Parts: sequence; structure tokens; C-alpha cells
Amino acid sequence: MMKKVMEKLRKEKEKHKGYRRKWEEEKEEKARLNGELCVATKWAEYCQTFLQNYEEERRRWEEERSELTAKLSAAQKSSDLYQQLLHECRNGQWHGMKKEVGNEKKGEVVSRSNSKIEESKAEELKEEEEGEKTKEENQNVKAAGDMKKRKMMI
Repeated sequence: MMKKVMEKLRKEKEKHKGYRRKWEEEKEEKARLNGELCVATKWAEYCQTFLQNYEEERRRWEEERSELTAKLSAAQKSSDLYQQLLHECRNGQWHGMKKEVGNEKKGEVVSRSNSKIEESKAEELKEEEEGEKTKEENQNVKAAGDMKKRKMMI
């Protein structure tokens, strides 16, 4: 009977060893999973922070892009106007001059041909030349008068 009891105790002990081993394995598995969970949690926090920063940067880039697009558009318009004026100048047309004579409204935009501008410049040159000629004539008259005075004195 003692043998039976001892046999039963031994089986019970082995049974408990199996439970203990199983419990320790489960404990180790829980610790491993808990560690992985901590790592996964940290990784998820990192990813969330990264996504938030990315969204902020993307919004900032979009704002910068829209500002630069507006500046580029303005520069393109300015360049187009410059090219248009350059083309008109090469073709002898000037736009943007204001009329201030006659019954025409002030501020009305007109165009002049290059030949009209050249004519007005030619008239100015003629006036200057006439002014110089009159100065020369006056000097010649003075010189002639001075010569007569000298001759009279002699």
C-alpha cells in the first residue's frame, strides 16, 4: 500500500512538474509578448509622430508652393508685358502715352509710330541748330562791330 501511495505521489509530483514547466513557459511567453508589445507601442508612437510631422511639412510645402506659383505667375505676366512692349518698340509702336491736347479725354491710351517720334526729334534738332545759328550770327555781328570800331580807332 505504501508503494501505491508513493507511486501516486510520484505521479502527482510529475504532474505538478509538468504544470509548473507549462506555467513557466507561459510566463516567459507573456514576458516576450509584453516586450514585443512595448516595442510595437514605441514603433506606433514613432509612426504617429512621423505622420503628424509629415502632414505639417506637406501643408507648409503646399503653402510655399502656392506662394511661389503666385510669384511665378506675376513674374510671367511681367515678362509677357515686357516682351510685348519690346515687340511694339521694335515695330515702331509706343503704347501708354497720354493725350492732353484738343477735345480728347486725358488718360486715353494712344499709340505713336516711330516716324512721328523721329519727326518730333528732328524738329527739336532744327530748333537747336537755328538757335546755334542765331548765336553764331550774333557773335559774327558783334565781331564785325568790333572790327568797325577798331578800324575807326585806327
